[in-house]
Amino acid sequence: GGEGSGEDDETIESAPKPMIRRAIGSHYGQVPLLGSLVVDGIISGWTLPMGSISRMIRAQATHAPGHITTVGLGTYVDPTPGVGNGGAANDL
Repeated sequence: GGEGSGEDDETIESAPKPMIRRAIGSHYGQVPLLGSLVVDGIISGWTLPMGSISRMIRAQATHAPGHITTVGLGTYVDPTPGVGNGGAANDL
């Protein structure tokens, strides 16, 4: 499961405008209204590669040397100096 019912959610629809300013997630398929608010520019939205991030956290917890992936390279989550969005995550 996940958040939402996969259908338009009356809770999101009836929420006061300032109540929802930003969506941070990895998949908006279960909450299509929230996704459309992001696409329409009504709220800001961040999509993160949650599978890779969770595997990186797992690697740290098990003291593994790391999780090697090409997911996110060349995007705002790229840790390479000068490539990713740098400190933009602090804007969240």
